[in-house]
Order: sequence, then C-alpha cells, then structure tokens
Amino acid sequence: MSAIHRDITERKTAEAKLRSSERRFRDFADSGSDWYWETDENFRFTWFSVDRQPTDRLATADLIGKTPSELPGMDPESAEAWNRLIEELGNDRGTFRGFQYCSYSPDSEIRHLSANGLPFVDEDGNFSGYRGSATDITAQVEAEQRLRQALKMEAVGQLTGGIAHDFNNLLTIILGNLQLMERSPARRESHVGNLDQHALRDDAISAAEKAARLTHRLLAFAREQPLLPRPLDVGAVVEGMRELICRTVRENIAVRFEHNDRVHAFADPSQLENAVLNLVINARDAMPDGGQLTIETGERYFGNGNAPDNDAAAPGHYVTVSVTDTGTGIPAEMQSRVFEPFFTSKDTGQGSGLGLSMVHGFARQSGGQVDIESEMGRGTTVCISLPKTGEAVVVEQVGPNTLSEEDLSGGGKIVLLVEDDPAVCESTQALVESYGYVVYTASDGPSGLKILQQNTEIDLMLTDLVMPGGMSGISLGKQAKKENPDLKILYMSGHVNEKLGVDSEDLESVRFIRKPFKMENLARELHLALLD
Repeated sequence: MSAIHRDITERKTAEAKLRSSERRFRDFADSGSDWYWETDENFRFTWFSVDRQPTDRLATADLIGKTPSELPGMDPESAEAWNRLIEELGNDRGTFRGFQYCSYSPDSEIRHLSANGLPFVDEDGNFSGYRGSATDITAQVEAEQRLRQALKMEAVGQLTGGIAHDFNNLLTIILGNLQLMERSPARRESHVGNLDQHALRDDAISAAEKAARLTHRLLAFAREQPLLPRPLDVGAVVEGMRELICRTVRENIAVRFEHNDRVHAFADPSQLENAVLNLVINARDAMPDGGQLTIETGERYFGNGNAPDNDAAAPGHYVTVSVTDTGTGIPAEMQSRVFEPFFTSKDTGQGSGLGLSMVHGFARQSGGQVDIESEMGRGTTVCISLPKTGEAVVVEQVGPNTLSEEDLSGGGKIVLLVEDDPAVCESTQALVESYGYVVYTASDGPSGLKILQQNTEIDLMLTDLVMPGGMSGISLGKQAKKENPDLKILYMSGHVNEKLGVDSEDLESVRFIRKPFKMENLARELHLALLD
C-alpha cells in the first residue's frame, strides 16, 4: 500500500471515528433529561441541543444570538442574577456549577432550573465561550417548598396548641366564676355605682365565650381539638344547614346545593358544620357585589401520588364537601399561605385569619385533607376530603332545652372530680356543687384511683383527659371501670394530644364535654352520664 493510499485510509478512518463520536454525543444530548448549550465569548448562545432548551416549544433559532437574560420567559430576577454572574466571571473565565434560576414556559408555568458551565478555547488557546448544561429541578424545588411549609405549619401548630390549651384553662375559670356570680342570689346586687352589674357580667360572659371559640379554632388548626367522629350522611348534614347558610349570605348571592345523600364519611358532625360555615362566610365576603355560591358533596379517590400537593392524604376513597364562589379570587402568591393561622387577605379588622386554618386542621385531624383552587376575578373552590365509611348511623341526642332545672339537680349524688390545675379544679367544683352534687377532688389519676377505692359510694367521675403523672383520663377511666363496672364517667378537655396518650378515637364511645363549658351544659352532661 502506497503512502498516499495509507494517508487517505487513515484520514477516512479518523473522519468516521469523528462522525461516530459526534453522533454519540448528539444521541446523549438529545435523549437526556438535561439540555446542553454553547455560547460565544460574549455569552450569546450559538447552539442548543435539540428540543431541550429551557423554554420548550420555542424554535431553537429564536434563541440563538441571545444572552441568558434575554431568553423568552426568563424571570426578571433571574435575568438580573444571570447578568451578575456573567459580570463576576469577567476575565477570569471561571467555571460555575449549580446556578439556579427561574423561567416561564409559554403557558406561564414557572420552572426552576440549575445550570453548570465551563469555558473552552480554540485551537490557538484563545477563549471562545462557554459550554454547559441545564437541569429542570422544578419538582425538587416544589417538594422542598412543601416540606418547609409543612414544617412551618407543624411548628406554628405546636405553638398555637400549647397557647390555646393554657388559655382554655383560664377561660374555664373565668366563665365558671362569672356564671356562679350570676347564679348566686347573694351576689345579685343590681348596680355598682352607676353601672348595671348584670349587664357587666353578661358582657364579660359574652367576651369569654368569644375567646373560647377563638381557642377552639386554634386547637383545630393545631389538630388537638377533641373530636367526636361518627359515620355521617354528609349530604344530610349539608342539607340540614340549608336554612343557616341562606341566612348567612346576602340577598344578592344565589345559593345552589348539589349533594349526594348516599355518601358517608367518618367525622365529627359539629366540627364539619363549623368548617362548612367558615367556608360559606369566606365565600360570602369574596362576593361583595353578589354572585353564586355552590355547595356540593361527592366522592373522590386518591391513589399513590395523586393527592393535591398541599397535603398528603393516604390512598383511598374520600367523601368531599366543596364550597365554590364566583368572587374576587385569591392571588397565586397567597394561595400557599391561606391555611396559616392569622393570615388573611381581608382588610384589618375584617377577619381573624383563623377560618381556613381551622378547616385545614379539622380535615387533617380527621384523616383527610383540604385543597384550594382559585383564579383572580373568577372565584375560588375549597374542597374538604374526609375518609369514606359505610352506612351512616343516626344518633339521637337529647336537646339542651328538654331538661328542667329539677332534672339537672344532683340530689346529693357524689362526684369525683379529677383535675390537675388547682384553679380549674376549684372553679369546676363550685359549678358542680351549685347543682346539688357532693364533690370529692383529686389532682391526678393515681390519687383519683385511691379515692375511688376508699369511697365505693361515688356515683360519677368527672375527669380531665390530659394530666401529669403518666396516667391519662382515658387510662384512669378504664382502670376505674375494672374495679367498679357501675361507675359513670364524664370526660372533659380543651384539647386532645396523642403524644400525651389521648387520641380522638378514644372518645368515640364515651361521654365527653369540651372546655370551657357553660354551667347548664355541664349540668346536662352530668345528668345524662348518670342515666347511661
């Protein structure tokens, strides 16, 4: 073989290898999830891998010759960050890695990206530009944002739960003492100076009751409110609220109900009603000029990974209650915060910012979730999802007005009151005694058991759920029942915390009253507990 022939052969072999190498590179570039790019010395793009540019569905030709900050859809802050990076690289021509920026796709969806780049030189060693890659990290960034939001909500929930619990105890004392003052004939002076004492007490009681409702909302957000869940016909619950809902909204708002009366969920009926009413009030306030309010019940299924992003419901079948308005809508930047306590888009003094946080806490504590969809100028839909169950159970309850004062009298029956807070214990003892009961007191579970063992004539035990000493009220009740099966028990609490050994499931089959309570409600529950 001649030298010329050999040179031609070697050149063709080298060219074939080069073409193969180029094909291999392009196959890698075009098949990967990342995209690759090249710029000139002025950081203007000269090449993109096919269909892998950060603004999909735009022709590559539309991007050639532009700097990163000039690319279509580039977020303004990211454009400034790109310009700063290029300026910092300057004459040093350094490598950069993990540079994060944002870009908007043609349909206005934000995408989070991470870019790497390194300088390259020509055959003479002169700087020629940058080559690099970009990775779509939107899913990772959104997952991190959801985790941060969940951790923040959990931390705020722990704080609010603790504050609300302590405040509930204070309100129990305040309400109890005010009601005792009202009940005691010896303390019914009609005037103090120029002031009507009855009016002052009424105002104080009203304020304390409002504060109690506030703490219930805080505990709902913290998922520590006592729930009494049962199988519910959700459509029937919503239908039962029809008159209340129609009275709540203004005349310029049309109300439409679309409910399925054959779907049953497992939830606390009173808390479900509170949640729906909160959503109705929010919807009403979002339609100052009128509109349409739609309340709908239905069903949905969550498989693995298809629950809405703001919560993570377990896979399974759920019953839904959706409240939709045609109002002003919620800005996109606010939607991730609407379930935070005290966050509100309303004017100062127009709302506490606790309505949606209470709904969120109730849904999550019930084993479900709540999600929101909103568009400015088009309205908002908030959907509560609750675990689906079988046929609803109708529970008949004695109304608060069916018992007379004589019925509520204790008639000398003996009650053991177990409460760890001395002031709450003293106030509650006075309330119970005012109805003619004889009351013994204990500060914790073991002390309560000892009194029960020494006094077999005790008719009923009224015990707090959460107490120190390693024994919860539920544990105390179970132990007391073993020793005296005929003992009647009424539980009380302002919150439930599974970390302290109490769970809402423990309350499903027992008689329970929430703190703080009105004295007539306490007397009623004591009477009904004795009839069990």
